[in-house]
Amino acid sequence: MTTAPEHPSTTMVDADLREQLSNLQGLLMLSMLMTQSGDPQKILHLAETSVPSFGRCHIVGAKVDDKWLPAASAKLTPEAQIHLATQLTALSASGGDLRIAGRGWVKALPLRTLHSQVGYLVVGAAEPPPANVQFLLQVLAQQTGIALVNEQLHAKERATAEQLQGANETLASTVRALERTTEIHVRFTRVAAAGEGQEGIARALHELTGFSVAIEDRYGNLRAWAGPNQPEPYPKDPQAKREQMLRRALREGRPVREAGRLVAIASPGLTPGSWTRGWITQLTGA
Repeated sequence: MTTAPEHPSTTMVDADLREQLSNLQGLLMLSMLMTQSGDPQKILHLAETSVPSFGRCHIVGAKVDDKWLPAASAKLTPEAQIHLATQLTALSASGGDLRIAGRGWVKALPLRTLHSQVGYLVVGAAEPPPANVQFLLQVLAQQTGIALVNEQLHAKERATAEQLQGANETLASTVRALERTTEIHVRFTRVAAAGEGQEGIARALHELTGFSVAIEDRYGNLRAWAGPNQPEPYPKDPQAKREQMLRRALREGRPVREAGRLVAIASPGLTPGSWTRGWITQLTGA
């Protein structure tokens, strides 16, 4: 008993189906690579390099979020790109045919998912490709659109995470500053409540800052010291230099640096006319 040979048309159909399935499998692998790339340029490059495997087609470029991204191999003139951009603006969401001088068939395929659209993938060929190739191009455009939308979502998530991290760092810094302020307030409240005087103030400043602290009267005489390396005898600046430093501290209304020291007028209501009633705090090495 002999078996009848397969009809040639049946063999061709089977071959076409196998080729179509192979192409779809390739598109599935390509979609996975696009999703993993996480970069719009890489996603479009993967689409561009895959199109020639479907037939004699090529990627002209893509319009993504109103930005035209020409394919490296398209070699469009500036005039052609302007003309193409005008046509893309007039298209509906479903895309459509385009015209480029010297190219037989050009079509814009929507880059979209079920819920959103980010633009168009523009493909071209010398002549209209067969229906099965156009189907593959549509699938490619859909997979490219999904990858681009996913990348946008991931980018937004990364930006949100960075903003939250920045906000958390700012909050943590604020909390640390408040804790430090509270610590300082509590420490000096104890000094005042215990009547520790200038010695207690110098000791508290040293404990809080880690620097040696000197408290002087208006003339530069040492009233209290806390911390290591207390000089003996205690030095005094020339009167003219000291007057200049005091005037600068009063004028600026804040601690000033002077010869490796941080100097502050300790009486907030002090004026040049009442200097004899004030005293000066110095942090050595600050």
